Amino acid sequence: MVRSAKGTLDAPGKKVKQKSGLNKSILNSAWGRVDEFLAYKALRAGKLTIKVPPHFTSQQCSVCGFTHKDNRLKQSVFICQQCGFTENADFNAAINIAAKGIDMILSGDRKTKPKKGCSITKKVGVGYSKPVETPKLVETIVSRGRVKNTNTHRSVKRETPTKTLPNV
Repeated sequence: MVRSAKGTLDAPGKKVKQKSGLNKSILNSAWGRVDEFLAYKALRAGKLTIKVPPHFTSQQCSVCGFTHKDNRLKQSVFICQQCGFTENADFNAAINIAAKGIDMILSGDRKTKPKKGCSITKKVGVGYSKPVETPKLVETIVSRGRVKNTNTHRSVKRETPTKTLPNV
């Protein structure tokens, strides 16, 4: 998507400055975060997400499986050169991606990353560490400064364990 718009020596690109602005907005959109949120929301809803490699799905026929670059001569029209199947190119690619995803599930080819574990440790002595105590959540009453209204808001605030220092 951010490929250069300069063109060739015979046919130089036009509006290159507009393309550079588009490139900046594409790169600032944080596609990795979109993937993370999509996976999070799908997991929360009990759905499965799979990353399917989309290579040549817009040039492959969803009926006969024939793949060729001439199948998609226009942006929105797909015409199979072998069987004559005609469809919207994006819809045909979506069918191919769904079929690849189903094949990945059935063949067991889906790769799952192990969850990374993390714990905070505090060094005590040489070569010995023990887990740090996690702060306890304590409910406190917070007043918003209204004298006439006695409504109070409750909030959960992290409080660290207090340590008493010896008197010196």
